[in-house]
Amino acid sequence: MDKLEERECAAIGRKIALRCALPTALVFLAVMIYVHIDLYLEQEPQRQNPVAGLLYFGVLAPTILGVLYLASAFLGRIAGRLIYRETAGFAGAYFIGIGWALGCYVSVAAVMFIVFLVSATSKLDMFFVTSLVGLTIGMYVSLPAILLGTLYGFLVRRKCVTISRKG
Repeated sequence: MDKLEERECAAIGRKIALRCALPTALVFLAVMIYVHIDLYLEQEPQRQNPVAGLLYFGVLAPTILGVLYLASAFLGRIAGRLIYRETAGFAGAYFIGIGWALGCYVSVAAVMFIVFLVSATSKLDMFFVTSLVGLTIGMYVSLPAILLGTLYGFLVRRKCVTISRKG
């Protein structure tokens, strides 16, 4: 194995990971907007607080999207190296890709969990937040992670095989 080829595959893994994270970030932002508007409209007009919206979109959304991109870049680089070293072929690349996607989603869920846990006011709220985050990961993250991870594994493996053949 050539170290230069391994570094190239790691860089390719990071690039493809950031490209694959873009649709996830856009969907996540759309869901955040929908939830915020829904919660805002449910409140009585006297209790509507525009400062909460500013904090929500000015602090929480960029933090979560930043964590998503940092985790995607970091884990994508590691996954690119692992896919280059993988001898099992495309099957191994798919499983590494799925691990990359789940790692990115779980890192975002961990940040959301910490933010919501800090804002919880009672033990019942903490239990609710914990179960909600776990349920969200289980139900809404598993299928997209499998699909996105499969796409990631396929694209990185194909590029790394092309680099290996040229070298």
